[in-house]
Amino acid sequence: MKSTDNKSKLVRKYHAICEVSHTTEAMQIRIKDSYGVKHISDLSEEKIEKVIGEIERIPNMWRKRVMASIGGWLYVTSRTQSAIIIKGIACRATGHDDFNKIPVSRLRDLYSEFLHKQEIAAKADIIKDLVVAEIASKN
Repeated sequence: MKSTDNKSKLVRKYHAICEVSHTTEAMQIRIKDSYGVKHISDLSEEKIEKVIGEIERIPNMWRKRVMASIGGWLYVTSRTQSAIIIKGIACRATGHDDFNKIPVSRLRDLYSEFLHKQEIAAKADIIKDLVVAEIASKN
């Protein structure tokens, strides 16, 4: 009986982790398909623990990506970079007090937004250089 109790706890933990990390239904289906099962409870306890571990790593992966994209934007715009500054920008952008409490969906948005900001800054730099070169050639 202990094994089934532990397995049911793991299944509940799996569903709780999916909800907290905003794992979509499509992602859950892909996870189950990758193991060849229709229900997460069809997996062994060890495999359920492995799946939970993989899902728990998702927010950290997105946090690292966000930090890199904001850091890249700060670099492109010649601003001071530090982990504290980057986390502060992310928190202000999302309205959260704690960087680690930002949901994955917002982290994805931030990542995309700051990559876009990098592209815009790079294009603006190119245009600025062209304008400066044109003005210099007229003098």
